[in-house]
Amino acid sequence: MSPDTPSNTGRPAETYTLEQLSECTDVPIRTIRYYIQRGLVSRPEGEKKGAYYLRSHLEQLLQIRKWVGAGMSLDRVAALLHVETPATLPQASSRRPLAATSRRDVSVYHLTEGLELVIDPLRCPLSPAEIAGLLTQIESILNFGESTL
Repeated sequence: MSPDTPSNTGRPAETYTLEQLSECTDVPIRTIRYYIQRGLVSRPEGEKKGAYYLRSHLEQLLQIRKWVGAGMSLDRVAALLHVETPATLPQASSRRPLAATSRRDVSVYHLTEGLELVIDPLRCPLSPAEIAGLLTQIESILNFGESTL
């Protein structure tokens, strides 16, 4: 879906409707609205039916989707985006990837005694599915090693 091109509306050259933004990022409209409510994504330009989104909104959503896809909680994403809201305070029951804890902006997977895997979602070229596959392979190797002892 291509962005809207302005006529004489005074809009920047590249704008998106909420529906176009959702389609471009593969993020549901309700989720985009929730992210805006939480302050993770900037509010749209304009008001009500005249509201529109810019390239910066698109980039924000793609970054959030990448981080969440890599296993980060929304609280962690908010902290990375420097959002200061009550929702960013650490919670005892926050969800983490399988046996993982967070250090700064990385996920640390405790595989076995003395063995950790550190993944930086900002620099890691693997998709979340590839990371899950990697963890499965590592787990099978570790389980095989235990069965031969």
